[in-house]
Amino acid sequence: MNTSELNKQQPGVWLNVVVATLLAASASLGAAFLKASATERHSMAVSLQPNHGGEASFMAENASAMERMMTQMQVPASNSIDLDFVAMMMPHHQGAIDMARAELKYGIDQQSLRLAQEIIVTQDQEIALMKRIQARLRESSEQNAPPDSEVLDDIGMAAVCRSPR
Repeated sequence: MNTSELNKQQPGVWLNVVVATLLAASASLGAAFLKASATERHSMAVSLQPNHGGEASFMAENASAMERMMTQMQVPASNSIDLDFVAMMMPHHQGAIDMARAELKYGIDQQSLRLAQEIIVTQDQEIALMKRIQARLRESSEQNAPPDSEVLDDIGMAAVCRSPR
């Protein structure tokens, strides 16, 4: 029996076959999506969307920034929670800056562009603060003196660091 004869005898069969095939494909894609890493999931989702001008370049730059950030955040333990914290947060903030620069390069929405500019300024200021904290903590650990000072940075945030000694 050919397909047209089957379609005449049982018109709903082909619809059921198509629906079943689509459901199976969706389940398979969903399972693959759940097993994928965050970067792979993002790439899969983007590949299903139309490319809008610089979308592919924007996504490639962001994927590169995220990969670099995740690699640089893997720091060996230093025996100082505070040093480890700033060592991990600096690449995290740099990743935000890199992604914001990609938004400035490819984005068009004025509010998003303004947010990207603000992210660059504030994250850069916070990286500068973290570098100062890191230097102070390293210096105090080299002198074997417990850090017990109040630091007021350029943007007005106060941080009090106390040693548990």
